[in-house]
Amino acid sequence: MNNDVKSIIKSKAKIFSEPIECSILETEGLFGENFHIEKIQNNWVFGTLLSDNYKGWIKRNKLGKKFISTHKVSVLRSHIFTSPSSKASSILYVSLGSRLRVLKKDDFWA
Repeated sequence: MNNDVKSIIKSKAKIFSEPIECSILETEGLFGENFHIEKIQNNWVFGTLLSDNYKGWIKRNKLGKKFISTHKVSVLRSHIFTSPSSKASSILYVSLGSRLRVLKKDDFWA
């Protein structure tokens, strides 16, 4: 079963009722949330968002290797940078509730 679980690797991922973007939006997943895959159809994956048990279709490129989170974002928005400097390039933003795996931290950066 663990092979069937992936983590969301984009800031947000829309989860639809059908494998087409003009279908009903069921919910949105956030970076680091886990998604249990039940079926794959072309560029779409059907399954369950494990944080709230919503079922639906998500674009395959929004999912990546499952990781175990160590922290949860507690501010409205934060950025992931290429290096520990506010002058570094931002790779992506993460929203309130996103889950992260912190590998190393110091007084100012994680």
